[in-house]
Amino acid sequence: YFSTVAWYVHNVIVDLSTELFVLIFIYLTLASKSVTDLGELGSVLAAEWFLTPAFSAMLPAVIGLGIEYGPVWMLRNYIATAPASMMYFVFINKSMSSSVRFTFFNNRAAYINTGRPHANKSYSLLDSFKAFRSSHYTPALRIAYAILLYRSMNNEDALPMILVSFTAAAWIAAPVLFQPPSTVSLSEQIRDVVNYIATAPTFTESIVPGKPTNLYEAALDDEIQIASQPLWPSILSAIFFCGLYLTMTTADIFDQIWAPFSGMLILFLFRFVLRMAGIKQAGMIVLFAPVLILLAVVSSIFVVENPGLGPLLISALVLLQFIKLAKYTFWALYLMLPSRCRGQLKFVDIVRATYDGLGVYELHYMGALMVLLAQALLAAFVWLLDRPPLCLRTSMLLNGRMTKGTPWFGQRMVEFFTSSSTQKAQTSCVPLIFDPVPKAKASQSM
Repeated sequence: YFSTVAWYVHNVIVDLSTELFVLIFIYLTLASKSVTDLGELGSVLAAEWFLTPAFSAMLPAVIGLGIEYGPVWMLRNYIATAPASMMYFVFINKSMSSSVRFTFFNNRAAYINTGRPHANKSYSLLDSFKAFRSSHYTPALRIAYAILLYRSMNNEDALPMILVSFTAAAWIAAPVLFQPPSTVSLSEQIRDVVNYIATAPTFTESIVPGKPTNLYEAALDDEIQIASQPLWPSILSAIFFCGLYLTMTTADIFDQIWAPFSGMLILFLFRFVLRMAGIKQAGMIVLFAPVLILLAVVSSIFVVENPGLGPLLISALVLLQFIKLAKYTFWALYLMLPSRCRGQLKFVDIVRATYDGLGVYELHYMGALMVLLAQALLAAFVWLLDRPPLCLRTSMLLNGRMTKGTPWFGQRMVEFFTSSSTQKAQTSCVPLIFDPVPKAKASQSM
């Protein structure tokens, strides 16, 4: 089953269901329906189905392994490794789903990054950012934004959404948690990601499609791929959602649209000045973005009547939907023009104009900063756990045979989870490629 088409389709259905699950509760919130109302109607959506699916999925293995190897072996080798295995396969299944969806819409195979790096090679945060930005990080940010919107609108009367939150967190955290030891320091990796995110070309520079060197060019390539597809399904979908938000959104929410709009406009003007001047200082942009967000939020609190985080997030969501409709409309209008009316203006130029003028790049930029902040904090925390005398990360990812100088606490953890002996405690955790055979055993085998 795992090598058939049904398995790939299954992952796509699960992926779509995850996104649809959160959107349903947002629409129910806009319709003034809470979890309590759903419970009174006897709906299954009133409770989160988290423990039941997990228990039913693990029960056969718990019984089988417990009977065959005993409960102690089952606890050490199955139950203890279940959370890490779950996060690992949640990440890989998302890779399958994203690749299948990309192939379906673009008629081009893209199943090359399965989330399984070479066992003896490491990768940097920049490598994982380039590989999983559009397939994992962007969908995770969309889900996290939707969950934050839903919780802010419902306060205490909201569904916890534990499973969906864990899924979105796994898509961002897995490349950091399962990163093999690297010779590049963490500060250098973060600096490379910052330069990749914040560096943008000027308006006079030409861009080679298909060979991105920074976030601006990579996100522009994504826009060109979307524009090369048939536009009528995207336009109809955007019209439907815009009409849905218009009919379901109240007036106090529309009053707060100016806050995210003014924030995006200020950021766009700031970048416009930098690009026209030919300035490529990443530090200025990185420091300016948090100040811009704080300014937009604070200004909305003092100016807008009945302010709140929930209405502000919904207004930003409605604004983004109308921006998407405007983008598709500009593309369609250009394609409707006769060839003689287009002149020397190419379709790629129109795509880049909407990319710059409608704040599309700014959205990618803000999302990339959030991913960088989350991964940098997680990587720093993991780095601290891997310092002597703990060396927890090395002990958990590797085992007693592949760690040299595992400290006492890490040695006890390895012995408990792997039931294998380790070497004596020293002051460093250096992974070994080969497990040397002790001289006593070697002489006995001779």
